[in-house]
Amino acid sequence: MKLVEQLTAQNMEPRKIFQTIRKQDPDRFHVQKDVQNVVAKIRAEQRQGLTPMQSLENVLMNNDFIYETREEPGTEIVTEIFFLHRDSRVMWRAFPHVMMIDATYKTNIYNMPFIQIVGMTPTNKSFITAHAVVSKERGDNFVWVLERVKSMLDECMEPRVILTDRDLALMGACAKVFPDASRLLCRWHIQQNVMKHCKGAFTDDDWKKFMSFWGTLIESPSIAIYDYHLRNMRKRLVECNRSRVFKYVYDNWLKDYKKMFVFVWTDKRRNFGNRTTNRVESQHANLKRYVDDRVSLDRVVGCVRDIVETQFGEIRKTFRESIEKTMKHHKHPMFQHLLGKVSHKALDLLHGEAIRKLDVLERFNSSCGCQMWHSCGLPCACRIEKYMREERPIQLEDIDVFWRKLNFQSCKLIDDSLDVVEELDVVRQQLQSHPPAQQKSLLSKIKAVLTPTKSTKKPPVVQQNTRGRPTTKQVQERLDEASRIDEELRRSSFGDANTCFEGSRQSKYYKPRHSSYVPSQASQQSVIRSQKPKATLSRSKSSKKKETRDDHGFPLIIGDEYVGIIERFKSDIPPVFHPYVSCIRDVMPDGHCGFRSVAVGLGMDQSSWGRIRRDLVQEMDQNESIWFPIFEAWAEGYFYTHRQGLIWDSVAGCGENHWMDFPFAGLLIAQTYGIGVHLLTTTMGASSTYFPILSPPANQQPLFITLTHINENHFIHVKLEGDYPMPPAHGLWLTHRRPHTEQWEDMYLPRLEWYTSIMNPRPRSNPSLNYIDSYTEE
Repeated sequence: MKLVEQLTAQNMEPRKIFQTIRKQDPDRFHVQKDVQNVVAKIRAEQRQGLTPMQSLENVLMNNDFIYETREEPGTEIVTEIFFLHRDSRVMWRAFPHVMMIDATYKTNIYNMPFIQIVGMTPTNKSFITAHAVVSKERGDNFVWVLERVKSMLDECMEPRVILTDRDLALMGACAKVFPDASRLLCRWHIQQNVMKHCKGAFTDDDWKKFMSFWGTLIESPSIAIYDYHLRNMRKRLVECNRSRVFKYVYDNWLKDYKKMFVFVWTDKRRNFGNRTTNRVESQHANLKRYVDDRVSLDRVVGCVRDIVETQFGEIRKTFRESIEKTMKHHKHPMFQHLLGKVSHKALDLLHGEAIRKLDVLERFNSSCGCQMWHSCGLPCACRIEKYMREERPIQLEDIDVFWRKLNFQSCKLIDDSLDVVEELDVVRQQLQSHPPAQQKSLLSKIKAVLTPTKSTKKPPVVQQNTRGRPTTKQVQERLDEASRIDEELRRSSFGDANTCFEGSRQSKYYKPRHSSYVPSQASQQSVIRSQKPKATLSRSKSSKKKETRDDHGFPLIIGDEYVGIIERFKSDIPPVFHPYVSCIRDVMPDGHCGFRSVAVGLGMDQSSWGRIRRDLVQEMDQNESIWFPIFEAWAEGYFYTHRQGLIWDSVAGCGENHWMDFPFAGLLIAQTYGIGVHLLTTTMGASSTYFPILSPPANQQPLFITLTHINENHFIHVKLEGDYPMPPAHGLWLTHRRPHTEQWEDMYLPRLEWYTSIMNPRPRSNPSLNYIDSYTEE
């Protein structure tokens, strides 16, 4: 019984408690129901006969929470609850620069939307600012919550940037409560909505191309480039009879909201590297490890307390590390005035910017876009160049105050000290000014706040259908109302939080409440029709299969947030490697993607693609006597053609003649860096492995990088872990290797043979030159 009490106090589910006890004492409990009964009894004893609201307020009061409630007039039924932990308040007052907001569901027995507000520290750690349980996701509910969040600042600095999804009610509330903050939209939520409304109009291959165009458009670094990509995308969609796709993305996203998510505008304002609300999604996932839709609110509060206290300790630790430790790559004379005074994350960003300057801009005489300066408040490449030219270190004053704060002291604008006696004196005078009967009523309310066990508040009503996106039938019923609301909101920018978002009280329709809801295209008479027949949906809940990350066969990639990239590239990665993929990293598809992928595999930033090109050219020049006959055996003059293709003297995208060209690129990369290179493909030729042709392995665990060929015109980096089956050595390596490099094949022979047995190739008497046609990327 004592063990059950201890595990219950740690918010462990009865199912897991049962499994834990069975391992220690198999004869203690025979069925899981026994544990559930014991847990229910323990929790009933803990409540000591209190009502749900009395129990909740008692937990909040005893665990250092600040909280407020709002009740329905005349009934005392609670409709909203706002609360934050003492440590959350400390972190929020110290770091109010970034605020991200999102709602989640299925976290409590009342089926009420659960709002989480998350902040960020200069050490790149997320922290929970506050929580709220609301009856509806409407304008006045959000305003009420955000006003409480603002009140916690007590004249401290207000948020500088706010990230949300495109919930119009939430956006309007943010504009009303924090009018001076930059407001950005979550790029991930936008992509999900574009996928929902547009994917049916494409084949799988065309969809990948469209998403590539869409990503390029969003990442446009200047207005001129944005306009170019926009015209190009429109032209391509119109030519292939998909003008309705363009109409959807333009009318719903680009026309009114482009300045809230396209890089050319968002990177001109402080966002400190945040372009999505993924930090909030991560906190949702963390909380849902402990709670579900059968959990009472007092248990939710207990879980929040544990999470916040853990975050507080971890963040304090990162402050000490930034102050006391010096990383090897930070020991640069340029950083000497910053060590111990700014976070390691800021130094990492500066180090990356310095490399970018040396490897790209300086060599190619290109201009700096100053993105780092405008968006992060750190010296960009052109400013770093000036410091280096003048041979002086970066000055602390050039670093935004966000990165320089390594403690929990409040960002106070005025002194927030409180004279309790003086304040109570004011309250006493106000009480005495009322009639005796009213004094008694007011005193009872004050006492109820200080003694929550005597609260007369009633628990919230269990909500119906708050879990956002409605069924197709419900959407059809609400189209006219949603269209009317959207039109009103567009006319009034973000609308009035108290009227526009709620609509008429007499209306039986409500705008769908999911936080990432986007009005159906049918409401705007621009339906994108699928080229595939619609599947028939079964009414039986038991027949539905919930899609999870494990459905994709990538067990080493943990987290539902990676489902999107897995879906995008899983068909391009041969299935035999799926169990061994631990990371999929897409790179910018600008013609340099092969070189960008190699840079990522070597542990560099993808912007180091220029360095990779130069290294390969240097290898060809130093060993020209060896490489020349190899290239010339392929085609006359190909040595110079390939060498010229590696040279690119601009930071812009390159043409086809300068794309990475396999199989020779594989041999060059392997020899230049003394590593193994895997090329995975499902479209052209066979997957293959490249080893150095001149150098034996330098150690027993040499580095391998893996490139995957996508859609015959793009490369990405894939990380393989474990003893995965290894693709066969390419025929060029087998033909031109030096005798002492056979150690590479000998070292990995079992894995090479394993791959061959899996693929079940036809027997061959002599190893042929496994030439892959020379193919290229875009």
